[in-house]
Amino acid sequence: MSFERPSLDQLISRAAATLGGKLGERVLIDEHTPEAALANMVAALNDGALGHLAYLGRQIFPLSCDEPYLARHAAALAVPRSADESVGSWRRRIDAARRDLPGGGNSADLLRWTRGVPGVGRAWVVPVEAGLGTVGILFAPLGDYDRDQALGLRPLVQAALDARPPLGVRKIAIAPGAHVVDLELQLRPSDAATCGRVVESLREFFRSFEPGQRVIWSQLRRAIAATAGLRDHRVRLPWSDIDIAQRYLPVLGNVTFSSF
Repeated sequence: MSFERPSLDQLISRAAATLGGKLGERVLIDEHTPEAALANMVAALNDGALGHLAYLGRQIFPLSCDEPYLARHAAALAVPRSADESVGSWRRRIDAARRDLPGGGNSADLLRWTRGVPGVGRAWVVPVEAGLGTVGILFAPLGDYDRDQALGLRPLVQAALDARPPLGVRKIAIAPGAHVVDLELQLRPSDAATCGRVVESLREFFRSFEPGQRVIWSQLRRAIAATAGLRDHRVRLPWSDIDIAQRYLPVLGNVTFSSF
């Protein structure tokens, strides 16, 4: 059963009732009496203690703790923070590490170890990548996918994986290929601010993909339509779903805007 923290007024009433029970019915605990002041003081101390306990309770978990305590969680779970990583992203990685404690090298371990490399944002496991006794780990840098950046990170990811169990299993760090998707859009309105917000919506949309995942045309349209301030739009290119090859990630390319 969850604990519902009492209000200060409730604590004052409880303190007054307890004090009245100790002193007997002949003592009137009125607003301006020393007994009322004592009840208020006891209630205030209890309220402060409960507040501090609530604060400490929030520090137990990475998703609710303050940033100084977040650094302690990160140190305990060996989850470094990248230079350009947001606190929110770091917090989620620390929470994921807490939920999947290190083991003998299962898929959750491989994902956590890969995402623990500074600069890596996403990762996927491919069993039997190059035959029996092998496992592939595809990864993507933080933010929009940049294959050159991923290739630069590959030696670091490979070294991190090689230093981990299980022994006898060949772990292969893979930077996915990039399938560039160019778009031609008609917007209403088509001013620079609206176009900029549409690009941000598209960037977020493309960051949600896994390697080999098809780009669904209707989902692309919904992502564009969700842009704040956009009244209407037409997608001139692409005009259908886009198949993405295995080991490739769809990447936002050039976006051409026009009005209608």
